[in-house]
Amino acid sequence: MQKQKKSGKHLWGFGACAAGLLWFGNCPASGYFLIEQSVSAMGGAYAGGAALAEDASTLFFNPAGMTRLHAPEGVLGLHLVAPSARFNDQGSRDLVRLFGTGLGRDEGGQAGILSVVPNLYYVHPVGDRLAFGIGVNTPFGLSTEYDPGWIGRYHAGRSRLTTVNLNPAIAFRLTNRLSLGAGLDYQYLRAELSNAVDIAGLLPLLGRPLAARLDSNLDINGDDQAWGYNVGALLELDDGTRIGAHYRSGLDYRVTGEADVTLLNGPKISSRPAGLLHDVAARSDTSVPALASLSLFHPLNDRWALMADVTWTEWSCLQELVFDFDGILPTGSEVVHWKDSFRYSLGTEYRPSKRWVWRGGVALDRSPIANPQDRTPRIPDNDRLWLAAGFGYQFSERLGIDVAYAHLFVPDPPIDRVDSLGVAVLKGSYDAHVDILSAQIRWRFP
Repeated sequence: MQKQKKSGKHLWGFGACAAGLLWFGNCPASGYFLIEQSVSAMGGAYAGGAALAEDASTLFFNPAGMTRLHAPEGVLGLHLVAPSARFNDQGSRDLVRLFGTGLGRDEGGQAGILSVVPNLYYVHPVGDRLAFGIGVNTPFGLSTEYDPGWIGRYHAGRSRLTTVNLNPAIAFRLTNRLSLGAGLDYQYLRAELSNAVDIAGLLPLLGRPLAARLDSNLDINGDDQAWGYNVGALLELDDGTRIGAHYRSGLDYRVTGEADVTLLNGPKISSRPAGLLHDVAARSDTSVPALASLSLFHPLNDRWALMADVTWTEWSCLQELVFDFDGILPTGSEVVHWKDSFRYSLGTEYRPSKRWVWRGGVALDRSPIANPQDRTPRIPDNDRLWLAAGFGYQFSERLGIDVAYAHLFVPDPPIDRVDSLGVAVLKGSYDAHVDILSAQIRWRFP
């Protein structure tokens, strides 16, 4: 009976581990939010995001800004995101085996994966006061992968999280100074993730001594869709100053999928126990956070302008992760301690002529992770300092481009975390930074 209780404890840990896998990753903004939704805004480190309203990408940051566009306009943007995350071991240890097989010395290699974040917007004004638009983008996502046998394999292996967001919106100019906007968000989410699990001692029928490892690979995949909304306001003053406010709601998901455990070494598992860990239906209720922004655009003269922004993200919506399994696998849960975070940015814009605009900016992006015990290798996150620059060029009245580059400095994130099964401690720090190169094309229709 005692062995069965121990086995049940480890099986319960599968649920906690699976829940933890779904919602952590290495992303350009804090947490797993992808702020890369406009190239023109990125040149100024997204300062003034809800107040810029200079092209159709305003639909994401503040739909009320669509009233400033006087002709139908489309924007197609591509962001090449190159995150770097290399783990440095500083005392990781095995909690189960004081003697015997250790965790090894492989520090995982380069966990960050080069990826492309696309976005597409179209805005159609109707008269002087009304505008409609639609956007397609990826507001949340992650992509990380470690070496299969690395020292933290029981914490993280491969992570893929993708969202696709469809955002129709409408804007109305209430007065000459005040515009209001609103939109709906239909969002699809898919997650594919894995990590190693040491199941020696988990299945008593194996008769393996505890000093030997019996690594297996845990694969989780699932998807769901959800609805949300966003609202915004834009106030335009006589001197050209604009103040924008925007709120984007959180979304609730009921993720469903399957969990598989594949044996990587050791003897074959008999058909009955193996069946308990193969193609098991899994479900999890979770949320992505709400965001709120307050932005300023202030022209100093005909050529120079200053921009500022404060954005709040409700990361505290992630306090506990729960995963339910069909069959004999019990419900698993893992407590997380994420907190709400703020992002502060300042930027400038210089227009030497009607064709050219130059931008630059700096931002401080606070992390929702408070201490090394809450940090996981799926998101070696820390406060991030943005330095960004970019330009725009107008070829003609109909065609223009924007190009921007940003480097994110990330102070070495420390980690000191016990995996969900209580098998190992991952202790060390990361060398981390992010580079982003973006370009978009803007075209106005006759």
